[in-house]
Amino acid sequence: MTDSFFNEALTNFRFLLLGIVLWHVTSDCPAQTIAQVDHSRQDITYQLSTGILVFVMPDYSAKLSALRKELAAEGKSPRKRRVQKLIHRTTQERDQFQKELIVAVDSIYDFSKKGFIRSGDLEAFRKGSLHLLMKQSDPISVSNRIFYMKRATLESGADALIIYDHDLQRLSRPFPYYVRTQSFRSVLESLFSSKAAWRTMPELVQQLNDKLYNFAGRDH
Repeated sequence: MTDSFFNEALTNFRFLLLGIVLWHVTSDCPAQTIAQVDHSRQDITYQLSTGILVFVMPDYSAKLSALRKELAAEGKSPRKRRVQKLIHRTTQERDQFQKELIVAVDSIYDFSKKGFIRSGDLEAFRKGSLHLLMKQSDPISVSNRIFYMKRATLESGADALIIYDHDLQRLSRPFPYYVRTQSFRSVLESLFSSKAAWRTMPELVQQLNDKLYNFAGRDH
């Protein structure tokens, strides 16, 4: 087979991937599900702007617990060293994500009060244990309307930071309830090069802040 054949096949494959990306971009506004709530523009914007957005930071507790159990069961096995490295790497990723998120939110986000909590403390926090908020959080009282932002997957399968209401129900369109961790442009670039397709934390937080202000019709 000739080089032109392989080049044509590669081009067709890239266009196929491009089609998949376009489908992901345009398929994140589905008809509302039972789990989603119909929030009006005025109500939800006012509630968030006068409330607090709690950023839920993954603590990888389930993964770390499983790795530590595996480590304990390994004994003197050669695999023990590998498990130790996985635990160290996971802990580093957790700490770096939390640090970058706190720094970005603290320096950029100002649409509402902000709070930070580890995912493992979320259930107890929702039951009234307000002290579980991390020290970098704004002061909060029981009268504050609470919203949550968590890293999760959109209906299309795209990775995003998504806003939930106080009952942990996803907000819905037309409210700008998510920001993608990957931009459309960066995804396209990653199809044709080895560049990373992830947005930086400051980019994510800036886009969130801009979307909320634009939706509310307010200036920063």
